[in-house]
Amino acid sequence: MRIFHQLSTLLILAIVACLTGCGKSGPPSALSDEQWGPALTQAFEKAPSQTKTLVQEAIVHFDKKDYVGSGGVLGIVLGKPTLTDSQRSTATMAQMNLNEKMRAAEEKGDATAVEVNKFHQFTK
Repeated sequence: MRIFHQLSTLLILAIVACLTGCGKSGPPSALSDEQWGPALTQAFEKAPSQTKTLVQEAIVHFDKKDYVGSGGVLGIVLGKPTLTDSQRSTATMAQMNLNEKMRAAEEKGDATAVEVNKFHQFTK
């Protein structure tokens, strides 16, 4: 149940983050796997230590291919009201990568991805 709460929070925050970016020069694109960790590390270099710790935790989950765990932590980061525009944009692009991975996993029949995406549709 905890994972569903984290994922619903993550989805809501990702939508809000995307909407706040409207009006800028086109939609953002997802970070590639190679960009994921370095881009987040650079964007949050000057963030408060608690936020930096969360970002590093998300990166560890991502590197372990625990995309649900990474998304949950990234959702917490995106919920912080003190993020700069650059931090919010980078975290949103990182989240887009995770969303793509979840869709691909669902298409391959991954049971966790199927349940997570069902939950997302249920909470829309």
